Amino acid sequence: MRAFPLCLFLWLFPGCLFSAPSLSVAEADEMYARNEFRQAATLYQAVIDSGYRSASLYYNLGNAHFKLNNLPRAILNYERAVRLAPRDEAIQFNLELSRSLIYDRIEPVPEMFLIVWARQVRDLMSVAAWSWLSVVLFVLFLGAALSFFFRPMGRLRYLSFWAGFCFLFMSLATFTGAWFQYKHITATDAAIVFSPVVTVKSAPGEGGTNLFILHEGTRVLIDDEVGEWLEIRIPDGTRGWLRKSDVEII
Repeated sequence: MRAFPLCLFLWLFPGCLFSAPSLSVAEADEMYARNEFRQAATLYQAVIDSGYRSASLYYNLGNAHFKLNNLPRAILNYERAVRLAPRDEAIQFNLELSRSLIYDRIEPVPEMFLIVWARQVRDLMSVAAWSWLSVVLFVLFLGAALSFFFRPMGRLRYLSFWAGFCFLFMSLATFTGAWFQYKHITATDAAIVFSPVVTVKSAPGEGGTNLFILHEGTRVLIDDEVGEWLEIRIPDGTRGWLRKSDVEII
């Protein structure tokens, strides 16, 4: 929890510590336009490895891998992009298109209405947008508080009190939205299968019973970790164990 204020600062003022190597990104864009997708992917990845990340950068990298017919890496980068820009229709479209091309077709278990609603509210804005709104509302709360303490008794003082109460409540609510969005973006509880074919086991180890098979590009949720093995859950609720080396964390 202590790390959140610093992380929030980085989301609010990303340019103060990291600036995108514009020449490298522009060069990668030119290579992509010339259909040099492998070189473009290498440059996009180098920019990310240097410490900069953005939805557009992950999206472009995903597009390059899609053109190279590397669906697992395309899906991985689209997933990372959509976490940073959850309402971007282009990213959502390319992610769904890539998912439609993989081998596994798994019907998800219906989720509770409240869970779906909470996720939709969380994804209304990015971390930066939630955070800025929280800061603005808190400033308005301070203004209302000053008005309340320095105004004489009367209707305006009464209104200042209730306005301040509302601004404080909304500031805390939007700060909570920023926190949940940040936790979602930095979560390590989901992964993409990268091995062409993976046999999922009933227990962590080669001695476990074979349960089912997954193919590259499938998204899994991670529930537990034991050594080099991960307990995973697929959208239909089925669980099992596979090697950590078979997947890439989103």
